[in-house]
Amino acid sequence: MKYFYPILILFLFSPFTLLAQEKIDAEFEMKDGKIYINYSIKGISSTKYKVAVLLRRESEPTFKYEPTKLSGDIGEGFFAAGMKTIIWELSSNEKMSFASGDDFWFEVSAEEVKSGWPWYYYAGGAIVAGVGAVVAILLGGNKAEDPAVTTLPLPPARP
Repeated sequence: MKYFYPILILFLFSPFTLLAQEKIDAEFEMKDGKIYINYSIKGISSTKYKVAVLLRRESEPTFKYEPTKLSGDIGEGFFAAGMKTIIWELSSNEKMSFASGDDFWFEVSAEEVKSGWPWYYYAGGAIVAGVGAVVAILLGGNKAEDPAVTTLPLPPARP
């Protein structure tokens, strides 16, 4: 139990965001100088995802290319219902670069978009509130009684 709180604090204030990320199998076809990438995400249709695409190559495991001129079901949106399509319009340089080889494949990733404020907004607010409380205590501390203030004398005794 004595290790629970330090681990909890490390987890809460770690600089890493812990978001679920799914890699999706994708199929693609080339028509009219464009590549159509079809994919589907198994998830809740009311959940917002951030979808990204990388071109990979089996013969070179370190090869990663982020395509330009993408349109369709990419970026942030509600993409979890049914088959989705991303359209990549190839430039002339890209056509020449990727003309040789048939071992290309696409890695489509979907990351769930979390709504609300990040934890560091809450932590920053708590720090500001704590500093404000300390300053208020220090500036408003115990003040000595003002010597000019005297008590009123008692009324005279009855005759």
